[in-house]
Amino acid sequence: MKIKLSDFDSVSICSLKDLERLIPANRQGLALNYGQGEGQFQIENTVWGIYLTSDQKYSLLYQEGSMEWEAFCALCSDMIQHIKTEFNQALKFTVEGALNHFPERERYLADNSK
Repeated sequence: MKIKLSDFDSVSICSLKDLERLIPANRQGLALNYGQGEGQFQIENTVWGIYLTSDQKYSLLYQEGSMEWEAFCALCSDMIQHIKTEFNQALKFTVEGALNHFPERERYLADNSK
């Protein structure tokens, strides 16, 4: 699952310390690695990546972990509220499927839409 950030001019990820700013205060977590404006961080038993997309927007990617749906929704809500508080209340978040903009999927859809 990918969560895209828009209106993110106030978000700048330049170090492990900046990655730590993505972790809600009420959750245990740590920054795992950083490089070239992107990185990974852990919140409880989940691992997230933050990446720059081809259109130079940040996206959060849920990479590893498993939990009950209600706990996952609560974690996402805590994370989004915390990021808004840390960076900018005007940030907007959009959820995308993992295969959106995946060339093989788009070719398959185009070939089978006839």
